[in-house]
Amino acid sequence: MIIYNISFIIDPARYETLLSWLRTTAIPAVTVSGTKAIDTTLTTLIEVPGDDSFTEQARNIMLQVTFDNLKDAHEWSDSKLQGLLMEYGRTFGSEAIAFPTISERLPL
Repeated sequence: MIIYNISFIIDPARYETLLSWLRTTAIPAVTVSGTKAIDTTLTTLIEVPGDDSFTEQARNIMLQVTFDNLKDAHEWSDSKLQGLLMEYGRTFGSEAIAFPTISERLPL
């Protein structure tokens, strides 16, 4: 299973605005029917062990979308994600930081 993770990093004062935007605009846009996404998860970073002030400096929300294979993940990225990242930049301006990673779930 392939996990496409997009980490959105924002100033703590804009955290709720970002969370609302992800729920109402971003997630519906990237999970519309016709994509081969299997599952979508939204998580937030609550602690960085050893760095008690991290969440005071920045907040991190991760959108994870899973796929059966890498080809489906790339097709989704090309057709859905790139537009979403451009919209994120337009909506949140210069403070908008996002970075994608792709991982593969391994058997234990």
